[in-house]
Amino acid sequence: TMRYICYLKRNIVFIPTSAQIGVGHYRDVEPVAVVPVADVDRLRRSLREVVTRGNPSAPPLTRNNRPPPVVLKHAGAKTWSAFARGTRPWQIDEQNGNYRIIGMRDSSGGGWEEDPQQTTIFPLGTPLNTVVDCMVEILRAAAKNSNTTT
Repeated sequence: TMRYICYLKRNIVFIPTSAQIGVGHYRDVEPVAVVPVADVDRLRRSLREVVTRGNPSAPPLTRNNRPPPVVLKHAGAKTWSAFARGTRPWQIDEQNGNYRIIGMRDSSGGGWEEDPQQTTIFPLGTPLNTVVDCMVEILRAAAKNSNTTT
């Protein structure tokens, strides 16, 4: 499975590269695109670029080798909890040509979990541009419909 994530915070979309650190495990790495949600063309281009880049492999982090999450410096946040507050994440997953967009919701145990009510499953063979266009519309609607200013 290929996995990509984007975060919407204060009408800005943060799109890190998702590196694979083991089967089913990913972490955000550079490069990170930072795009205003209103800049539709750049947002489309950045989403296409991150998917085209794929999931490079990266070594797993150890307890002694754990740098701060890469998106923090791009968001001007000092801690993950400060960044996460008011942030809406989505994933784009691709497996054997099947794409899904998965909206995340706050988890009762902290962090985020997949929200089946915010999941879009595309038919086999759906072109990447169609998935990207859908993701852009979801991000624009979320920015318009919710207060992402915290």
